[in-house]
Amino acid sequence: ILQRRLVLEESLVNLPVLVTAHTPLYLCHRYDLLPAYRFPGYWIGDMERFSMLAADMVAFPSSYLRDEIEKELPQVSEHSRVIANPFQDRTETSGESINSKRRGFLITAKIERRKGIEPLLSCFKQMWDSGLDEPLFLVGDDWFDELKQRWMSKVIHQRYAKYIDEKLLYWEGKQSPQIVKQRLGEVRAMILPSLIENYPYAVLEAMAAGCPVIVSQSGGHAEIVEDGVSGFVFSHLEKDDLKDKIHTMLRLTSSEYERMSAAAQLRVKQI
Repeated sequence: ILQRRLVLEESLVNLPVLVTAHTPLYLCHRYDLLPAYRFPGYWIGDMERFSMLAADMVAFPSSYLRDEIEKELPQVSEHSRVIANPFQDRTETSGESINSKRRGFLITAKIERRKGIEPLLSCFKQMWDSGLDEPLFLVGDDWFDELKQRWMSKVIHQRYAKYIDEKLLYWEGKQSPQIVKQRLGEVRAMILPSLIENYPYAVLEAMAAGCPVIVSQSGGHAEIVEDGVSGFVFSHLEKDDLKDKIHTMLRLTSSEYERMSAAAQLRVKQI
């Protein structure tokens, strides 16, 4: 459509075009360490860049993604805006204490490199070896690592077999929204350690359910969470920052945890 409009096709020449940038595939491939020039990924990335440059307006759900795109395509800044994705909170609150019998941590994401699965597992391995007995639940689809030609689930079962046997690590694969909702009511927090992210609904859904979150700075989710109030934000660039935030979450008293849970729900309603 954009090409046909640029060559002045009569039916399209006056048609305004708005592009919403979700998460361009060329950025995903870059953070997953996939070959930049392999087809069809190369042409898809070229088409994505062209679409953002040729559109009348580009909407970015987060400032983070807009900044990432504009590093390479500064022209986009002239016709872009940040418009957050809509979210309707359908969570039903109960009178039960939100902190009762919660244990462990949850990540709901495909177990791919750009989701930060490798630094997350490395961090928990260090903590488990130091005596932590809190489990980690991985809920999300498998991912084939083209760089090393292997499935990530196989890597997890080989490299972390000890912790799976000790019931500290669970990979549960892709699950229904009902199962995810159940897990959010059982764990202490949801962690999203992505290396790049736009505006993830997983964070909004967890916060709406009263489950505090620990998220990386590398994405629009850091714009959702108020660090230390409605959750915690860590940096991959600061050594042991994720570990420190997990320990801080574990040290929260019942009343502090209740306040953070309530603040997370309020934050979702506000935005």
